[in-house]
Amino acid sequence: MRRRSVTVLTAVLFGMAALWLVRQPATSRAPSSGAASPSTPSPAPPEPVAPSSPVAAVAELVLAALQQRNMTALAMHVHPVKGLRFSPYIYVDPQRSVVLTAAELPRALNDPATRRWGTEDGSGDPIVQSFANYYARFVYDRDFRNATQRRVNEFGSRSTTRPNIREVYPDATVVEAHVPGTKPESEGMDWSSLLLVFEQYQSRWYLVALVHDQWTI
Repeated sequence: MRRRSVTVLTAVLFGMAALWLVRQPATSRAPSSGAASPSTPSPAPPEPVAPSSPVAAVAELVLAALQQRNMTALAMHVHPVKGLRFSPYIYVDPQRSVVLTAAELPRALNDPATRRWGTEDGSGDPIVQSFANYYARFVYDRDFRNATQRRVNEFGSRSTTRPNIREVYPDATVVEAHVPGTKPESEGMDWSSLLLVFEQYQSRWYLVALVHDQWTI
């Protein structure tokens, strides 16, 4: 009689223990925080950072040559067939704007001859200047080499003049160096941008135009 009671009691206790285990939450049976769940995939490694594009590298060399007023170095990057076009504003006039060849650039800063580079915004007066004077006003009027704002193939949104670079150079890559305005009395409108227009020729990127952009009336 006593042995039967012990057997029944043991069976009851075993059943209660099994029922308690079944009712425990899943977290109590999960592996420790240091163990990885077999159903959770490992995070993918970060994508490698892409190197600078070839055209961006050439743009830096061009800006360095412009800052140093080194026309011989600049000439090395000028398109050997199309030459280098100069536009004082972001609307490029392909009929009247000045184009210099790579061979003409090294002596351009010392050339006193004047050229008509375009027309003044607002007044419409002709821009008749030597290369050196034009360079100081419409090419490197700010320190564009150290400009912190750079854009590639995004231009014209700051200007009140309609850009037409895509019409003149449909296959070009355009690098913009932008210097914001600094004079409080100008309310930020004294900003200036230099657009470097590149085209590919025989697997190399060459400069085909230097386009200046600024606030216009």
